[in-house]
Amino acid sequence: MDNLASKIKELKKQAQHLEPVLRIGKNGITDNVYTEFEKLFNKRELVKVKFLSSFADLFDVKEVVAEVSKKTSSLIISRVGNSVVFYKKMKNRAAEKKVDYKRSYVNAKRNSMKFNDYDDDFFKSNSQKYNPKSNSKLKTNKYNRD
Repeated sequence: MDNLASKIKELKKQAQHLEPVLRIGKNGITDNVYTEFEKLFNKRELVKVKFLSSFADLFDVKEVVAEVSKKTSSLIISRVGNSVVFYKKMKNRAAEKKVDYKRSYVNAKRNSMKFNDYDDDFFKSNSQKYNPKSNSKLKTNKYNRD
C-alpha cells in the first residue's frame, strides 16, 4: 500500500508540470475523444485533460471524469478545477524507446542557436572561396576580395 501511495505521489509531481494535451469543449465526449485517449496512452502514461468552461456549463465534470476513467481503464491522479490527469501504465514498458536526455538537450541547444548576419555572411563567403569545384575562387589576391 505504501508503494502505491509513493507512486501516486511521484505521478502527481510529474503531472504538475504537464500541459493539457487534450481539450474537451461543448461537443462533449465522443468516440473520437476515446480514440484520441488510446493514441495518447500508447505514447505516454500521463495524460492531462482540460475541460473547457463551455463543457463544464453543460455537463457534470465529476461524473464525466469517472466515466472516462472507467472506459479507458485509467486512474485519476489529480483533479484541479477543470483539469484532470489520467494515468495508464504502458503495455510494453521495456519496448519503450529510451530517451537520451543529454543528446536531446544538445540538439535543442543546437537548434535554438541563431547566427547573426555577420556569421551568416562569413560562412557564405568562405564556402565560395574554398569550394574545390570552382577553381576560380580557390586563391584570392589583394585585388580580388569578396
